[in-house]
Amino acid sequence: MNLKKIMTFAIGPLGVAALGMLTLPILTWIFPQEDIGRISLLHVVISFTVLFCSLGLDQSYVRDYHESDNKPGLLNTVVIPSTLLLVLLFACTVFVPSSLAELIFDFRGEGVDVMLFLCLLTSFFSRYLSLVVRMQERGLAFSISQILPKLVFLLIIACYLISPITLDFFYLMLAQTISFLLTFLILAFITREEWIVSLRQRFNHDEFKSAIVFGFPLVFSGVAFWGLTAVDRFFIIEYSSYIELGLYSVAVSFAGAAMILKTIFSILWAPTVYKWLADGEDMGKVDNVTELLLFIVAVSFCLFGLGSWLVSYILPSEYANVEYLVVASVGFPLFYTLAETSGIGISVVKKSLYNLYTSLIALIINVALNLVLIPNYGASGAAAATIVSFWVFLFFRTLFSRILWREFPVMKLYTVTFFCMILSIFHLFIAEELEIYIYLSWLIFLFIILFNFRRSLVEIINKVKQLGN
Repeated sequence: MNLKKIMTFAIGPLGVAALGMLTLPILTWIFPQEDIGRISLLHVVISFTVLFCSLGLDQSYVRDYHESDNKPGLLNTVVIPSTLLLVLLFACTVFVPSSLAELIFDFRGEGVDVMLFLCLLTSFFSRYLSLVVRMQERGLAFSISQILPKLVFLLIIACYLISPITLDFFYLMLAQTISFLLTFLILAFITREEWIVSLRQRFNHDEFKSAIVFGFPLVFSGVAFWGLTAVDRFFIIEYSSYIELGLYSVAVSFAGAAMILKTIFSILWAPTVYKWLADGEDMGKVDNVTELLLFIVAVSFCLFGLGSWLVSYILPSEYANVEYLVVASVGFPLFYTLAETSGIGISVVKKSLYNLYTSLIALIINVALNLVLIPNYGASGAAAATIVSFWVFLFFRTLFSRILWREFPVMKLYTVTFFCMILSIFHLFIAEELEIYIYLSWLIFLFIILFNFRRSLVEIINKVKQLGN
């Protein structure tokens, strides 16, 4: 994939992040903190449903796409079993004694259950349709499908501002449902040729067996990873309040700028490496990308640390603590993105169980830290638990990749990211008392990073530029 195609894929995440940064402050001014917390729970539930019902077959689709002679048939093979499981899951909700939406959101409202099911259904199919666009390397189409729904969501919120209605979670849920529905419709239109042909294909049992062998272990690692990213929300509800959850959700959302990096790499990295393997390329390229990404991650931490005080100028006063939470909150997307590059060897050698081991180790640490920290520190405790557990995730995923695939240098990666984590925790708990000193620490660390990467950075950038040729 050349630089031009990479940029077309990057437009979507960049646009989504920019619109998110514009929309979020508006939401904090017109919706209560509790509703901000509830909408974050919606995304947690959606991510689990898509993950669980996909059976890991979405990952098999990515892994086998370039080697498949019948790509529409491959899509048919992975979508049908996943859809049947989703239908079964929906059928099981009939036996829930109360409203499913009330059970999840602690909110009673007519139509919220219907909107919840619509969100789950459209998000599930959008996952597979987005993979079709991604694997076909149709970057511009992918980006348009991502940006337009966010624009619609923002327009709906703008209409709320001039309407006389009393706003509550129902209207926030309505705006989100329309956004998800539009995403699905756009993707369905863009990929219509592929999925229409796919509907005419016979289900390939042999292909399914191969796909499930690779993909099914990823369900367990995926659920463990979901727990790693989501369990803190449930602990906050249990041991604190929806207000603290809203505070934490806003901090995590402000880390959306760092999510750009995660999103782009999630779209591009694995297919690119698999293509390099198929073409017999030198895998030293992976080390070059990891080195460059380590530099970007370290500098990103420094910039978030130095600029966190700006957050207080665009949020209501009740969100004042977000400026201390936001630096630790970027640990998830930044460390995860780095783990995607340094840990790619696990997928290359098809030892997907080691992804499960990595996620379980990090999850156990995350749960233990949440139990200890959230009752005393609320959202701050959750942020600390998350950044520590994701550093552990990065550590073990890199270690397993090095053992299973090929040796590569790791000392710089471990050292730099460890200090990023430590400074973020200091910022979380002592920045309010020692403001000038914590900002000075970030500045010194930034200069250290620039000095230490000065030689390799020029060489790496030149090699990356070759991707555009």
